[in-house]
Amino acid sequence: MVNGEEGLVKSREVHPDLILLDIVLPGMTGFEFLEKLRAEEGLAKVPVVVLSNLSADTDKEKARALGVIAYLVKADFSLSEISDAVSEILSGKPLSNHESAAPDIKKTSKGYMVYL
Repeated sequence: MVNGEEGLVKSREVHPDLILLDIVLPGMTGFEFLEKLRAEEGLAKVPVVVLSNLSADTDKEKARALGVIAYLVKADFSLSEISDAVSEILSGKPLSNHESAAPDIKKTSKGYMVYL
């Protein structure tokens, strides 16, 4: 997608199994996108993985509060590692209710990931 608004429109059309989301987007931030997505009845529980170069703890905590299931700092992960994480999520890793406790942010050997 070119921007967050286009991403929302497309999400409404296709009801994705997973959204890979950057935080830096034209038109609206990834956080604004997440707030709007979570407000949509049919899209509120779509799993979202943040893939961003923003690595501040405040960004990770904000994403966590908005119910992301993983937060990957681009510079810390190879394409293969990102692909593996997405495959694991899509293979049926159980997801908790986004309205309950937020996921924990864990430091891995290569960066930070948020997993339930």
